[in-house]
Amino acid sequence: MIGHRRLRTEDLLTDLEIYRLWRGTFEETLVPFRKSHVLRGMWLERWVFHQLYELGFRTLAGRVRELRGLSGIMYENDVLVFKPGVPNKLLIVECKFRRKGSLVSKEQVMLFHQRIQDILMRYFVAGYPKALLPIIVSSVPLDRNAFRFCLTYGILALQPCCEVSPQYTQMVACRPPLAAMRHLLGCASEKSIDPAMTKSLFRSLTRLNRITVRFVSTVSHVRRALDGNKLEKAYFDILYRWKSVVESG
Repeated sequence: MIGHRRLRTEDLLTDLEIYRLWRGTFEETLVPFRKSHVLRGMWLERWVFHQLYELGFRTLAGRVRELRGLSGIMYENDVLVFKPGVPNKLLIVECKFRRKGSLVSKEQVMLFHQRIQDILMRYFVAGYPKALLPIIVSSVPLDRNAFRFCLTYGILALQPCCEVSPQYTQMVACRPPLAAMRHLLGCASEKSIDPAMTKSLFRSLTRLNRITVRFVSTVSHVRRALDGNKLEKAYFDILYRWKSVVESG
């Protein structure tokens, strides 16, 4: 059973691990391929699994595990892993490999979230409650509606930073993950940066990260409705503050 202590995403995935997964995927792997589009998507899934395995995560039965939802539908999950010593919490990853110039839509993210809800309800009815930490790893940026949905429902979005690319319009919302920003801020604080400014920014990053990256669980505390537009604005405001602090160092 999941304990009464408040679930912390850091128990399953630390700032450093998120940073390494994000940078390892988009700096080392997204290069042109001569294989078919489908094979490239399978390759991305394998690479993400390899990255997580190197970080100490393990799987119950193979890289891709099928799980049945309460609806009776059998779902195939791109990556489903757990961390030894962290009970009843699973990391579920949806990999999206798309052609350059395209975006991940809100509808695609919603389908991922609905699948998680169906799977969790079956666990709950069976008497084995779980908590899933959802992640989307995409080879292209999310559009802003998809990004807002992720912020509202606690889905961690790992995507390339293509904000200056002429291929994308103003609807693109490619931003670094808050946990990676927090990790880099910790590294930068060792340099000559104002400690008070660093501490304030670290607190802001932590507060927003706890709101926008959450376990999905049938036993989670009921939350008030969140406004994706306000969360996106807060995200962008923190990003600009973070850039000014890190670049000043």
